Parts: sequence; structure tokens; C-alpha cells
Amino acid sequence: MIPRGSPKDLLDEYRARGYSLLEVPIGYYETFQDNIDGALTDIAGIATASSLKYISGIRWNEIKTDTYKNPFVKEVIEVGNAPDDPIQYSDYFDLTRVTPQLRQRPLYIHLDMSLSGDKTGIAGVYIAGKRPKVDGQDSSKEMFYRVAFSVSVKAPKGYEISFDKNRAFIRWLRQQGFRIKGVSADTFQSAQLAQQLVADGFDFKSISVDRLDSETKTQLQYAYFKSTVYDKRLLVYKDCDFLTEEVVGLERESDGHIQHPEGGTQGSKDQIDAVVGALWNANLHAEEYTYDYGEDLELFMQYAKEDDKPEMTKELFIKEFNESLGAIQARNDFKSGRPIPYSAMDDWIIV
Repeated sequence: MIPRGSPKDLLDEYRARGYSLLEVPIGYYETFQDNIDGALTDIAGIATASSLKYISGIRWNEIKTDTYKNPFVKEVIEVGNAPDDPIQYSDYFDLTRVTPQLRQRPLYIHLDMSLSGDKTGIAGVYIAGKRPKVDGQDSSKEMFYRVAFSVSVKAPKGYEISFDKNRAFIRWLRQQGFRIKGVSADTFQSAQLAQQLVADGFDFKSISVDRLDSETKTQLQYAYFKSTVYDKRLLVYKDCDFLTEEVVGLERESDGHIQHPEGGTQGSKDQIDAVVGALWNANLHAEEYTYDYGEDLELFMQYAKEDDKPEMTKELFIKEFNESLGAIQARNDFKSGRPIPYSAMDDWIIV
């Protein structure tokens, strides 16, 4: 039991170590103090037997960065379909937190749909670039990504999530200059949204992150998410307490499914489902954008600092990067029949 009024840094430390935090009404204080195991089972509905956590809180914490923020000013917003409810998701989206350079990155968005009760999770993932060659070996399939945004939408009491507002938010992002390359949603209630977004010119597909692969008996989307976390190929903004609690609450069941514990942390995994779905869609298209939008030097250097890569230096990264840009220009020259000046690629070249 953590003392009341504990500083946020202490709470973040527990989350980073993989613990889930449960806020208990003060009226139950003595009950939990006298018998915490019994109170967790009887009052909170949480079994205290050990379970297999899917993602290490420490490993998740290692991919956090304070170099950018979640554009959503709140991790959970309350927006519904009431006739007199004019609020849009964009009202909670702070565009000043997104640089013009990020808006040009290939962006993939996933919606974990719901009507009422559960929240609708919405998240976007940027393709940041590919991992550089190591010892002459091409590792172009090992892509870097960063979470662009994530939010959970909760319907006000007595109302439902508005599918029209889901669509309006995607369209609004495109109007603000985001390079949306793909939109996906789980199969629940997604048919109408799919038709509307396709009519709007978006590349839409259905992706279920909860479905087991028939051959491997694993949820491939979650397996890929875990690999990007443990390989440090994914970045996420540091201030993401709600998302973190969903991540560290994930458990792998005996049949291979990834679930949150019944009655456990936040009672949902909608937001992390959205992140995983967006990441998977980005992975399916990553090869199309190997060098088109440049790589992030910060990500390169993070990989270079790993203990087993001491020979990888900033100079080597710059050399590899600019050589690849030269190769792109050569291919463009060949296809177009005319030279393309390097000035057209100034934004991509690291100096």
C-alpha cells in the first residue's frame, strides 16, 4: 500500500517496475490494511495468484522519451453521440505538440471500436525509418516506429460512442496536414466506418489484434509489438500513465491470448489494442517507406549505444544514411530520365 499523497515520481517508479496501481476508496482503507489479499479478491475482484505478465514494465519504461508529447491533452476523454453534444476529439488535440516534420511521416491509425461500456481506443504510429546496416548485413526489415498519439474515448452515461465523430477525427487529421497512409479497425462495428473512410479516399483494412494465428497459436500483432519494445525499435512519449497501466497489466493466458486481468488495471486494454493495431498496419507497409522520409538520428544513436554494438558511431550512421540517399537519387534519375538536384533532398541529409 502506497501512502496517500505520494509524489508522481514514486508512482512512476512502481509502474516502471511492472506494478499495476489500483486506486481504492478511502472507506476500504482499514479493510485493505487488515487483509490485503482478501480485500483484493473480495472487493476488487483481483486474484492474487501470480500470473505471467506479457510486457516487462522496465522494458516498456526504457522506450519512453521526453523529446515529444502526446498531442491529446487527456488520455481519456468523454465524448458521445448526444444530439446537443458538439464536442469533437480534435478539441482535445493540441497541434502545437506536433512539429511540421512529424506531420510528414507516414502515419497509420487504428481504432479499437466500442459502443458503450468499454472505451474506444484510437492511436497513431509513425514509421520513423529502418535500422542501419550492421557489419555489412542488410537489416532493412527492422524498422523504427514512434507512437504518434493515443487516447481512450468514453461515452457519457446514457449515450454511446459516435461513429460519425470517429470518422470526423480521421478527416480532420488529414486536413491538418498529417500524411495518413492507412486506417484500420477491429471487426466490431467497423463495416460502416470502413465504407465511409474508403469513400473519403483512405486506405482502410480490418485488423483484429485479439485473434490467434491458426499455425503459431499466438496473437501475431502483440508478438510484433513486444519485439519492437524489447528491441527498442519503438518510441513513446513519457507522459502516458493510462497507457502504461494497460501495458503492464497485460497477461498471457494458457491458450495464447493476451488479456488484461479481470477487474484489473483500468479494466480495459482498448488504448494498447489501438497502438498494437496501428503498429501492425505500419509494419505491413514499412518496406514502402524505407528511406522516403529519412531516419531519426536519435533512434540511430539509441541503437548505437547498445552494449553489443560499440563500433557503431555517429560518423558511420551518417555515411550509411547519405550513401543510401545517393542511391535513391540515382534510381530517380534513371526512372525520370532527368537529374534531380540534391537541393530537393536537403531536408533529408544529416550534416
